[in-house]
Amino acid sequence: GCCRERRWRMEAPAAPNKPAPMLASRYSAASLGGKLIREAIRIRHLKQILMRNLQGKDIVGPVDCYYTLLEVGNKDESDSASMEEEIFRSKIESRTLNPSWSTIENCTPKRATATWMILRVYTRASKTQDWRLHLEKNFHLRDLEYFQPIRRAGLGDLGKSGPNTVYLVLIDGVYGFPNDLTAPANRKPMRKRGPLKITVSALLQQHAQLSSSVEQYLARLKLRGSLENQCNEILKGADAKIYRARQVQASLTALKKVHMEKKEEKEELSAQLELISTHRKELKPRAELVLKMCKEMRRKREALEKVAAMSTALQKKRLTAETRVYLRQLRMLSILYAVYPVIKRGAGARAHAATTTLAASSSHTASSNASDFKSTTSAASSNNGNYSSTYRKPPFYTIRGVTLPDLPKDSMAKEISVALGYCAHLILLAAKYLGVILRYKIVHLGSKSYVVDGVHDPPQQVPLHFKESAATSRGVIQKGVAMLIIDTRQLLSACSVRNTLVY
Repeated sequence: GCCRERRWRMEAPAAPNKPAPMLASRYSAASLGGKLIREAIRIRHLKQILMRNLQGKDIVGPVDCYYTLLEVGNKDESDSASMEEEIFRSKIESRTLNPSWSTIENCTPKRATATWMILRVYTRASKTQDWRLHLEKNFHLRDLEYFQPIRRAGLGDLGKSGPNTVYLVLIDGVYGFPNDLTAPANRKPMRKRGPLKITVSALLQQHAQLSSSVEQYLARLKLRGSLENQCNEILKGADAKIYRARQVQASLTALKKVHMEKKEEKEELSAQLELISTHRKELKPRAELVLKMCKEMRRKREALEKVAAMSTALQKKRLTAETRVYLRQLRMLSILYAVYPVIKRGAGARAHAATTTLAASSSHTASSNASDFKSTTSAASSNNGNYSSTYRKPPFYTIRGVTLPDLPKDSMAKEISVALGYCAHLILLAAKYLGVILRYKIVHLGSKSYVVDGVHDPPQQVPLHFKESAATSRGVIQKGVAMLIIDTRQLLSACSVRNTLVY
């Protein structure tokens, strides 16, 4: 409102006693029913653009077309100010040779001094083709030529138009480019008007009326601005109150929901309490019976606990036959290992420790004794295997203090026979304690023991002692030791012990 007030004050005349200058173009000839002054034509006066009789090399039939308006600075300005800027783009008119584009709206120039314009018309024969520039006009608004006025029924007859004729509709009539316009044949010449008779008193009176109306308008604008500010403040306060009211309403609705839920829960609880009271009255005699039954059950429970204690005592005293046999087997195996200890040269202390551990763990589980028996039998069989299969280098083994040498000699024949007899007796007793039937029957005769091969018919007796010299009996004793190793493997598999013997 302040800017408008300043502008009106600047345009107002200095003193009323002098003749007032001419007003702006909008209050001059156009307001009095005449035409616009050439120098006063602006872009805001342009309302519509028409085109008639589209022709060209590529135009065979109706085409799609649209136009663009560009503003350019004055020619005498610098290059930066004379750059082209698009201010309006029309809608597309489809399939026509005489396009009448819609009215121009929101066409505001971006420069205050931009009076040079460029009109560019683009066409295309079909939607599949690209747009091409058909016409370009570079003009100044003051160079337009008045063609005919706008009639009440419309634009009226434009007459015979030449090729690519452009018409510009302004607020006071139809204009065109000087080279394009041709007067229609049936148009009557316009009646010439005489000079306007305007007196100084009329102008002063009109100026006084306009100044009073402007002052009233400015006062109204001020009043309107103050009212708008008051209304905005009232609306802000109302919006804040509405927002608070909505928040309060939302909280109230939430509280109502909670209240209703609590009320429903209270009703449900009251109904449940009534049911509980009725059930309590009904269950009271049953509760007395249950108490009596509980007392009787306690007495029976005490009696059963006494019986259970007696039974556990009897169970500890009475072991099953299998457990007895199992424990007896473990005990006998531990005694057997103590009778026939197998010692590795240089590891006598370990063997002695293993012997004492086996003797102490005779009452443990079967897995521990199976592993102990594995150590016993694997040591004995490894002793025999080392002697019979391949004569390897030390370590040497001893059984019950008798050494099994690396290479048999005639001087050690008796010692070897005694050691093999101990091994045969050890395997025979272990099979007997465990209830295992050996594949090759062992006959223990001390240092004259032998193994019976029942596969052949008649059975063969393979000795485990030297009958003649060590060199001649070596092959026979080797066969007997191999049979002894097979029996040892059978014992290991019966005890579910992994076989580690190599022969």
